[in-house]
Amino acid sequence: MCSRHSGDKGQLVVVTLASRYDPKKVFFGTMGAFTLWSGLEVLLGQYVVSVLPGSTVTLLGLVPESFLLGVLATLVLLGVVGLLRQWRRSGP
Repeated sequence: MCSRHSGDKGQLVVVTLASRYDPKKVFFGTMGAFTLWSGLEVLLGQYVVSVLPGSTVTLLGLVPESFLLGVLATLVLLGVVGLLRQWRRSGP
């Protein structure tokens, strides 16, 4: 499913949680998470724009979001695997 449909999935999660738990708590928890996530996106965007040249940022805007998320997920996975290997070698 495309990432632009993630709002629909998020809404289903919120509705499900609100049907099981106190709707006020679900509402305020959702708003807090949305605010925090949006703030992190803004900070990351400002950092990327300040580090990369404008032409690179423009090119990244042309790349499909799903591809960028796939690359990011791959890099995170490789980082986790590397950390686990290092942890195994050094011992717990």
